[in-house]
Amino acid sequence: MTHDELVATLNKLQAELAQDDSINASTREAFARVAADIQRVTDPDQPTTDEDAAAGREGLNGMVTEFEVEHPQISAMIGRIADALAQLGI
Repeated sequence: MTHDELVATLNKLQAELAQDDSINASTREAFARVAADIQRVTDPDQPTTDEDAAAGREGLNGMVTEFEVEHPQISAMIGRIADALAQLGI
């Protein structure tokens, strides 16, 4: 997955989260923080550290666990984003 595809998937996921009324505001805010972290660490023009990348991965992994049962489609999308980050070496 390219950087542009990753950003598009993040945007699609954010739209899915916004439309799902069963997802609370704190979860949406947590995802927004994780998405911002991911966009920052994948932007070649932004200086980042290994800690920044780890924080993004950990945030995604936590979200996958949270969504697996109640939101399998969203969980799958988060998993694809995590896989893309791994492919990018993040």
